[in-house]
Amino acid sequence: MRTQMSRLLLVFSLCYLLASAQNKTESSESQQEYELNEIKHAVTVLLDFAETLLEKPPQERMETLTNVTRFLLTQRRDDFS
Repeated sequence: MRTQMSRLLLVFSLCYLLASAQNKTESSESQQEYELNEIKHAVTVLLDFAETLLEKPPQERMETLTNVTRFLLTQRRDDFS
């Protein structure tokens, strides 16, 4: 079960990072600074999500990760802009 949860969290993380990378807007910052800020934001969101998951019982963690992953995998690129 722990391996499944780790895999789902990895998929969630990758989906979130990809969605963040697709959600680019005009910015006066350099592209590198902008991308670094996007990654920092994604990491913050993932840490908050992980803390929330740790407060839940194991079965509920798996259900939450499964639902979030399923949701993210069904989204189109335009849904994140």
